[in-house]
Amino acid sequence: MRLFRNEKVLNRVAELQAEQAKLYAVTIESLTEQLREDRQLAYSVKNPSAAVSAVMGMARLHGLDKQVISADPVNPPSLINIAIVDNTAKRLNG
Repeated sequence: MRLFRNEKVLNRVAELQAEQAKLYAVTIESLTEQLREDRQLAYSVKNPSAAVSAVMGMARLHGLDKQVISADPVNPPSLINIAIVDNTAKRLNG
């Protein structure tokens, strides 16, 4: 093609491609920044649910929403035992 031998045409094509790359560049960093802005907006309009959604979106984006199960015998997963203690009788009997 003759047009692509023309230096002005090649420069303009490169310029347009660079503009399009900027428009459609989606990175983890850009998405994180958008979610931070969304979270701030949610706080400013007193919408805690939307703020939590933005935080969870960031967690998912960075892979922090996944449950990690270890099969490592040296560092096994921790177990947490929760005991419910009824102190009502002690408070009533004093």
